[in-house]
Amino acid sequence: MKKFILFIVLVSVYTIGYAQIPSGYYDAATGTGYTLKTQLFNIIDGHSAQTYDALWTHFQTTDVDDYYENDGSPLDMYSENPTGADPYNWTFVSDQCGNYSGEGSCYNREHSFPKSWFNDGYPMYTDLFHLYLTDGYVNGQRGNLPFGEVGSVSCTSQNGSKKGSSSYPGYSGDVFEPIDEFKGDFARSYFYMATRYEDVISGWPGSDMLNGTSDQVYTDWALNMLLEWHANDPVSQKEIDRNDAVYSIQGNRNPFIDHPEYVNEIWGGGKIDPEPSNQATAFSAVAGRSSQINLTWTDAVAGTQAPDGYIIKVNTTNLFTNPVDGTDPSTDTDLSDGTGVVKVSHGLGSYAFTGLSAETTYYFKMWSYTNSGVNIDFNVGGTIPTANATTDVAGTSGAIAIQDFDGTTPNWSYTGDGSVDAAYGKTGNGYRIGGTSSITLSSVDISAYSSVKVYISDASAGGIENADALQIFVNVDGAGFPATPDITIQESDPTDGTYNVSWGYTASNTAYTTAGTPMTVNGDGATGFANVEISIPDGSSTVELKIAANNNNSTEYYYIDDIKIEGESAGATSTLIVSPSTLSGFTYAQGASSSTVQSFTISGTDLDGSDVILTAPANYEISTSDFSATNPITLSSFDGAETTIYVRLKSGLSEATYNGENIVISGGGDANGAIVTCNGDVTVGVKPEPTNHVADFGQAKSITLSWENAETPGNYLIMMNTTGCGDFVAPVDGTTYTTSEYLKIVTGAQNSFLWSNLSANQSYYFVIVPFNGTAGNENYKTDGTIPCVQKDL
Repeated sequence: MKKFILFIVLVSVYTIGYAQIPSGYYDAATGTGYTLKTQLFNIIDGHSAQTYDALWTHFQTTDVDDYYENDGSPLDMYSENPTGADPYNWTFVSDQCGNYSGEGSCYNREHSFPKSWFNDGYPMYTDLFHLYLTDGYVNGQRGNLPFGEVGSVSCTSQNGSKKGSSSYPGYSGDVFEPIDEFKGDFARSYFYMATRYEDVISGWPGSDMLNGTSDQVYTDWALNMLLEWHANDPVSQKEIDRNDAVYSIQGNRNPFIDHPEYVNEIWGGGKIDPEPSNQATAFSAVAGRSSQINLTWTDAVAGTQAPDGYIIKVNTTNLFTNPVDGTDPSTDTDLSDGTGVVKVSHGLGSYAFTGLSAETTYYFKMWSYTNSGVNIDFNVGGTIPTANATTDVAGTSGAIAIQDFDGTTPNWSYTGDGSVDAAYGKTGNGYRIGGTSSITLSSVDISAYSSVKVYISDASAGGIENADALQIFVNVDGAGFPATPDITIQESDPTDGTYNVSWGYTASNTAYTTAGTPMTVNGDGATGFANVEISIPDGSSTVELKIAANNNNSTEYYYIDDIKIEGESAGATSTLIVSPSTLSGFTYAQGASSSTVQSFTISGTDLDGSDVILTAPANYEISTSDFSATNPITLSSFDGAETTIYVRLKSGLSEATYNGENIVISGGGDANGAIVTCNGDVTVGVKPEPTNHVADFGQAKSITLSWENAETPGNYLIMMNTTGCGDFVAPVDGTTYTTSEYLKIVTGAQNSFLWSNLSANQSYYFVIVPFNGTAGNENYKTDGTIPCVQKDL
């Protein structure tokens, strides 16, 4: 059922919205530095905390490999190989940890910001913005070590994640280093934690990464490293999709995924780029109806330095001042004063200003920039792009239908229910609804209107008391009246808050809403209430209304005069038309030429004569002449005449499926544009015969060692040589040994180890020593007989 917005004029506003991210989610984020950080805290604070067990289920939505193997398997940043086949794969649910004997055994729930740093507290303990699905064994190897960059390696996972001593300037302790592909993901998780828990983080036990403050949060070395990771590994589609998925679960977002520039606006630092080399080109402005202007442009040529984004200023005077380096402007999208400013990221290529005045000329100017905050650097030279457009004439606003019970047109027909008491029904120039009777206003076609509102006004009552109510039901698009009223108007105590609208009066003839705001009283004992205004969602086709009394006595009534629908009639709508809107079956064998060519047509109705731009997706080519690829294609001053566009899958692609890639079409005055979806694949080609036979066929190259222990030490140190058991040197307490070709360290929970990459026709000797302790506090079991075994290949 569609929702409505109810207004009690001059009294109260009630809004029921949808659980989607509105364009204004970050409207309050207007500052810079730590002021911006606090503003973001206020936006994302108070999320819906989950149970720890629920994370297993949530991972099936948030941590799915739809990006690398694209096979729907669990995606683990500690084992994912982004450039080839994964070393192993799991199945959701059946491969949850449990116990593990080594890497690849199972997956668990990794607090990337270790839980000991916040005393296992809630809601941090289950916050999905830092909790990830990871390999249980690798997670255990990391423990609660800080993230860092490893110099001397003590352990490496199969995808290249490492544990060892830090090589990053300012810190020399042990750290865990994820692979480059995911460093930015973890950095943005850490910036989220610093912001979401700004009010409590200074009191946490912390770690060597935290400095005990609520503003900077991280120590200098850690902050510098996280800034570098954030800059070097930009936001990916995986992160964007995960952000949306977690929002649907928790009700808050990671602002540093939505707005990566916030990182440097808050913490500064990072890589500071020089001024951008060039400005954008082909800047144009096209009016979209009476309240919107659509801007498009071609991104600046990178040159020596590509821009990070653009600042666009707008006014109605065509008088502009250049932006100033080091002064990062606040966004202003309220154009009621005729001026505004927005920042858009490099690569977007378009922006729409809405809420504009009809029949008004707006002027636009845009500058490229790099960096942000105090480091923002504008290019104010060269040809600075400008554009202007005039909004259309506003649609006619007026009555769609009226029922005032005295014959005014356009008439809104009704059916009354006077069966309860003959005294109810049309009375004079109004309608009396009493007892439990009702009136139903017929369905009205509103498809040609926008900003539609239903008004009920000029009402009074007689004999009404707290138990009585006037109920309003709204049926949009024929979905039927709801079982419970959309709106209830009931006399009640002004402070009880039981009903979404309440009204009443006192002996001194002062009426109140539930909020206690005074209204006018129309006579002693017969209280008039303010107009009811119901907003109908744009895009609706029909609306029907029922007003019912729900009184405990048949003599009690409401008297209503004037019920009407108003809306703004839309002018002609510019529409781009494509046929077909989906092209499928593009295919070729890997190594062959590009696919066969398909085509679609583009036309339009009521277009404004501006250019229409068609932009191909990454793996497809488009042409107007079958075939000389052009991207983008510009249909200059397009008049809507049917035009054929040819499409093919690019040559030279790897074996894969290339589905759901969209040709994006904009311009012509169509505010929504159009898309054509392309689906295809590249299959495995026929390869020539292999050039070589295998060597050392049947020769073993690995040895499996196994053992038993009555107790479980912290770790085992295993050494190997090719000379004999008597040639081993016992390890020394307090010495940290590094994994090498001749030495391995495994956890105390293991009872076997596969030693690989050995040579055939060779004898090997192995000893195993249990020990406890780490980082210079190792205590090795070297007394007694150290086990030694000989194995021959």
